[in-house]
Amino acid sequence: MRYSWALRFPTTDARVRELSREAKVGLAYACELAENTRDLRDEALHGIPPERLTVQALAREEDVSPFAINAAIGQAQIELFGRKLSDSAIYYRLRRERAVRGRPSRSCAEPGCETAIPAGANGNRRYCDRHAGSAARVARHRLRAGVSRTSGHPAPFG
Repeated sequence: MRYSWALRFPTTDARVRELSREAKVGLAYACELAENTRDLRDEALHGIPPERLTVQALAREEDVSPFAINAAIGQAQIELFGRKLSDSAIYYRLRRERAVRGRPSRSCAEPGCETAIPAGANGNRRYCDRHAGSAARVARHRLRAGVSRTSGHPAPFG
């Protein structure tokens, strides 16, 4: 398991300040494991034999069970990402979050609607949740086609 995702959350981040005590401890454990992995990589480039920090070694050092460390790291993931995710899902979300950061806010394309579309929404999304449904889509289609809402037939001209 990789823990380098934990290094992306500085202690000044608002999301970190909102974490529960157990999640903060879990994030600290994940940071310690990630920093050790980063140091191993740097030391290996210089020919120094590395000493790997494992969850079991960290548990002995902290005098807690490895299960407690994994549970705390899992709690940090749940509170930061909404649920426990795989490594690839975490990195995908972090990459997408970086891409969304500079995106300007957009409003719904429905005339008269001022609802903002979430910044993380797909780039081709044009309507808010209320106007993206099938009923609103059918109403827009019927309006463009000139179909009467009650009878389903073309509206009479004249």
